[in-house]
Order: sequence, then structure tokens, then C-alpha cells
Amino acid sequence: MFHILESSARILRAMTRHESEKILIVDDNPVNRRILSMRLTSQGYEVLQAEDGDVAIGTARREKPDFILLDITFPPAVAHGGGVSWDGLLILS
Repeated sequence: MFHILESSARILRAMTRHESEKILIVDDNPVNRRILSMRLTSQGYEVLQAEDGDVAIGTARREKPDFILLDITFPPAVAHGGGVSWDGLLILS
């Protein structure tokens, strides 16, 4: 987890910064989302969060984030009425 945080931080530092950059964090683990969110918010980014694929797709379409940190191996979103079972790999395709 911390290796991922440090890798993500290096990538984000390399990006050209703009004041209104939005980052969407997609992860089913609330601890991971909170740690990433706190770290990125402290660096001046606007942070959006999604706990599953359905929320991620809706948030990405509506908010148009500049960068998405996507968990590939989260469970399908079966709690939202049995719609499309999005996972990280399906979101990428």
C-alpha cells in the first residue's frame, strides 16, 4: 500500500500542476481512499472518491477528473440493484 502511495506521489509531482486539478480515487477499501485523499488534499488537489465501479463511472462522467487512481481488483458493484458489474479492468476498457 505505501509503495503504491509513494509511486503515485512521484507520478503526481511529475505532472504539470494546475490549481483546479481533480483526482478521482476508486477503491473499495475505505482506509486506502482516506489515506490517499488526505495526502493528495494536503498537496492542493481536489479529491473525489468512489467505492465501486458504478460510482466511479458516474463521477468520472460528471466531474471529468484530470487523473484517476483506479484499484483494479475490487469486487463488482452488486449492491446497486444488479446493474453492470464494473470492476477495474472493465472500467479501463
